[in-house]
Amino acid sequence: MMTFPLAVSLQKQPIKTKGFTLVELIVVIVILAIIAIYTSSKYMGASRFSSAAAQEQVISILRHVQIAAMQTNTSYQSNSCRSIFMATNQFGVSQSCQQQGMSSAALSDYSKDTNQQQLELIQLSYDFNSVNTEVLISGLSFDLLGRPSIATSSASSTLCIDKDCRITITTPSSNESRSVCINREGFIYRSIQDTGCQL
Repeated sequence: MMTFPLAVSLQKQPIKTKGFTLVELIVVIVILAIIAIYTSSKYMGASRFSSAAAQEQVISILRHVQIAAMQTNTSYQSNSCRSIFMATNQFGVSQSCQQQGMSSAALSDYSKDTNQQQLELIQLSYDFNSVNTEVLISGLSFDLLGRPSIATSSASSTLCIDKDCRITITTPSSNESRSVCINREGFIYRSIQDTGCQL
């Protein structure tokens, strides 16, 4: 009797696969997506994030100085580290205040290049309404209750009486602006609307 090789061919042979499994394919796609996102953010440049970062930094400095002013028993007239210096491209406390625990609120100069990169300039503008409208405001302080005020030659003047005070952060080349607002009781917040300070 003769046997045919048919019985041998009916047995299941292990299938040799050539290619990727589904899991390997998904892992490769996820890794490529992470690399693409990382490299694309490098090519977008700092201009997309500079005004947002400056807004967060201004809020952080304001809150830091406000809390420090509320935790001390000295007025801002006797302690210059409880006042914020403000200019078109600068915002923060003076460099001499770093020894008093104010290093995170140190003066930031938004006109300088960082890490040899050509960053866009950040411009700050201020809209403070005080009782004494003839006073030029170049510094902002907080009283012991955390309310914004300025020091004049005779006495302190409370700010943000009629409407909330506003600090506008502008990136001139992209014409993007963001605002930080302070109400008369000292609440510091981001402005949702571009036209004014409203919650």
